[in-house]
Amino acid sequence: MVRPPQPPSYFFVIDVSAVSVRSGMLQSVADGIARSLDDLPGSPRTQVGFLTYDESVQYYSLKSGLTQPQMLVVADLVE
Repeated sequence: MVRPPQPPSYFFVIDVSAVSVRSGMLQSVADGIARSLDDLPGSPRTQVGFLTYDESVQYYSLKSGLTQPQMLVVADLVE
């Protein structure tokens, strides 16, 4: 039995530190991602994920049933 191909997955890791915001890098990254989302191959099965970081790491849940994304913050980066 042959398994069907997995959907394409894209995971964006974004620096959201104050330096990134002040320099305009965060805005450039956000604009670039926004422009490219509709052009990613594999639609409608394409999966997209985001992780942002500064002094902590933030993961996001983008499930279709949610009215807005949910964020999980991991503040203890030592362990």
